[in-house]
Amino acid sequence: MMNESQYEMILYWDKTDKIFVVDIPELPCCMAHGKTKKQAIDNAEIAFRCV
Repeated sequence: MMNESQYEMILYWDKTDKIFVVDIPELPCCMAHGKTKKQAIDNAEIAFRCV
């Protein structure tokens, strides 16, 4: 099983949609978002487990 700590997560603010976005560059199309930083990171970890 892969460990999410092995991958870089890029967190940024999307001012158009007013959400935080997390991108995992090493995994194409693995992104998540949330209203807070914590929610976006938690959602990215869930998305990561689905890859």
